[in-house]
Amino acid sequence: MTQLLFSDAIVGFLKEFARTTPHRPDVLLSFGFIPGVERSKKLIQWLIQDPGNPAVAAEQEFVARTAELGFQQRKQAVVDLYKRVIDGVHDLGFPLSVHLEAPYGYNEPAFETFAALLEHWEPQP
Repeated sequence: MTQLLFSDAIVGFLKEFARTTPHRPDVLLSFGFIPGVERSKKLIQWLIQDPGNPAVAAEQEFVARTAELGFQQRKQAVVDLYKRVIDGVHDLGFPLSVHLEAPYGYNEPAFETFAALLEHWEPQP
């Protein structure tokens, strides 16, 4: 399982893994809804910590910047990220699943965002 993905760094890792080994373990990709309340609560700053790691700092910045946007723009930012990740890895031969997380609780905007993600790609049975 991946941690909540707020970057597409996993794409490079999985491409390199696929290039260097025949193993194709199941991969669970985890995506999180970013609500506007993240501006003041900063839960993701607490959940994703690795001081001095520029990759983590970039993810925290993405979440902070996205939380400042209106709902439609926040939704689009998460959908765009999802597309970059899925489009980058879905043809590498890994059995893929997705986990959708609403860190502050499920609500209509979270479900609307998740529906938009799954319209692009959803795991097949």
